Amino acid sequence: MDILGTIGGFLGDLYGTIRQKLAADYQFVQIGQPGGEIVADTHYVAVRLLSFRTTRVRNWGTDYTGVVHSFCTLNDISQGHADYQQVSAPSKLAAISGDLQDRVIEINKTILDQVPYEGRLAIQTGVFSVKTGDKIADFIKLADQVSNTAGVGFLKVAQPFFPIVQSAADMLLGNSADSPIEIGLDIEFPLPGRKFTAGTYAVVQATKAQLDGTKLTLDPNSYRLLDASGNNVTKYPYMVIAIEGAGTRANWMESPELRAGWNAINDAFKAQKVNEAEDRLKAFRYTCLGSTDLVTADAKALYQRAVDKYGSSGAGQVAARDIAAARGLGEFHELDLYGK
Repeated sequence: MDILGTIGGFLGDLYGTIRQKLAADYQFVQIGQPGGEIVADTHYVAVRLLSFRTTRVRNWGTDYTGVVHSFCTLNDISQGHADYQQVSAPSKLAAISGDLQDRVIEINKTILDQVPYEGRLAIQTGVFSVKTGDKIADFIKLADQVSNTAGVGFLKVAQPFFPIVQSAADMLLGNSADSPIEIGLDIEFPLPGRKFTAGTYAVVQATKAQLDGTKLTLDPNSYRLLDASGNNVTKYPYMVIAIEGAGTRANWMESPELRAGWNAINDAFKAQKVNEAEDRLKAFRYTCLGSTDLVTADAKALYQRAVDKYGSSGAGQVAARDIAAARGLGEFHELDLYGK
């Protein structure tokens, strides 16, 4: 499925233009050595927007506010695809005023957070200057709050908010005259003929003749791009992102769907409804395997942890059942997915 078909409208056309430019007067390069390979249904992927540089002269903080828009799409084992979208106004952008000429803005904002990788990741992200007024400023604040509530890590949490965030994107960014894009990226992984690897990537508005992208490095403290001589890249706009892969998900216990499934088992158990608790335990297997929050191996492991926890609770021993019920099965995080 083409991501432009999903996002649609002005934004789809705009990112389509970015995609065309990427093949012409832009470069997309990996900075430094690639990290480990990110393997489908084995690893979790996270994306951070580290920094950007603009050569535009924009009086942010008075007439314009900097807004970050991101739209990430991944394959999903249960729904075919999973979309995560944000419209946000980082404080570092709102606080800047005056001439942005030769300015690098460090953002370090997560736009995708520890999501199962299932073989495809498409990223569209851009920094826009939104013409402000009293009403638009309030709407930017609301869109930022909604995006933060929806998050970019748990699909079932994000989905109910998606239409609101989409409306915010259309309203805030849909007027090209009042919301010009400063710098943007439209890319899909894995790149043709290459493995998908973790690492730092940059899109630079410069041809290879103007700037050798293969020799760029990154200042680890300021996230500024450095040229072959170690000097700051100051002539060309750019955006830097970091893609990270991991074999475990540190915040697995925050999954609302999985936590609710376990709590349902625990509630029935504490009410001494043993048959109902066992039925819910069986259903929990399908909840785990169908979850959009875990890779398959972790889903199977979590279910086994639940079975083991239930089996060691004393539920099958009549004499111990009252004591066990009063104690309960424990909190969801106590299943300790990655513990020994």
